[in-house]
Amino acid sequence: MRRIAIGLALIALAGCATVGNQSLASRNADWPPLIMTQAELIKELGRPNSMTTTVRDGHTLNVLVWTYARAEMNPAIFIPIIGLFVAASGTGMDSESRVLSVTFNTEGTMTSRTWSQHQMGSPDRTP
Repeated sequence: MRRIAIGLALIALAGCATVGNQSLASRNADWPPLIMTQAELIKELGRPNSMTTTVRDGHTLNVLVWTYARAEMNPAIFIPIIGLFVAASGTGMDSESRVLSVTFNTEGTMTSRTWSQHQMGSPDRTP
């Protein structure tokens, strides 16, 4: 009985995963304000997931990228036979991903921001 309880607990824990900068989950596409500096944004969000330096028209630009992803499995997918029907219905997993890419000039002034968002499954389910 104890092994079954431990197994069920492990399945429940494996049903939801979140990676990246979780504060992006609650941000809107009009954030950050275009007046925010590179130092302010790093202070607010922490270290970016990636940073690229590029030269465009003789000007050096830094592109900082923060990511967030969440995936949640429907617990019914783990039930033998029933799980097949849940998976076939398309309700077996909900996922969301967000990427914020911000471009700064060498003075640390923001020149542009780009949001990318993807939602799969029901948008009202949360882990």
